[in-house]
Amino acid sequence: MSALDLPDNIHDWIVSFLIDRQQRCVINGVCSSVLCITRGIIQGSGVGPTFYIVMKSDLSTLSPTNIFSKYADDIDLLVPQYCDIDLATEFDNIQRWATDNKMIINRSKTKEIVFRRPCPLRFNIVPSVDGVALVDHVKSLDVILQQSLSHDLHVTELLKQCSQRIYLLRLLRNQGLSPDQLNPFCWPNCISFVVCSSRLGSVSISCPGWYD
Repeated sequence: MSALDLPDNIHDWIVSFLIDRQQRCVINGVCSSVLCITRGIIQGSGVGPTFYIVMKSDLSTLSPTNIFSKYADDIDLLVPQYCDIDLATEFDNIQRWATDNKMIINRSKTKEIVFRRPCPLRFNIVPSVDGVALVDHVKSLDVILQQSLSHDLHVTELLKQCSQRIYLLRLLRNQGLSPDQLNPFCWPNCISFVVCSSRLGSVSISCPGWYD
């Protein structure tokens, strides 16, 4: 935080906001003792997410060829097949950064995937990181990515969700709701699926059919 170009009074306010925080738990009317909080993001605070972004800003790859994709508390690491710094070394760098910042990486939720052509003539699998599962598909920002770069699983999941929403709208219509009453249910569900233009097209074409 001190490395940022902030006025002294703003810096002092942030420090005062973060230090000397305490909490206790109440269960069935019984209060625990008060303990000091030395880590974590303050839930419900407007500046909490920004503080986390600032804290994560100093995390970078060891090789300029490798790429970090950061979103909230998730980090995606992209390492090409041929690189001067391999995946295991980059992961150790993340592990050290997390330890220095008093955080623990949940390896059970950490996955490794190798993207490749469907039928490669020569395919060299990079060494797996200890304790991290090697999988054939992962979900990143609600998008399913397959190792063959196919979209089958993602499209299937999307159509399944669309079918569920349309079924719900049909049940509501059968209960006597008018098109005007269905609009608050219909369009928010459509918008929630908008990740690309094709998503909006598939949902907006299907939903009005239940009005006829």
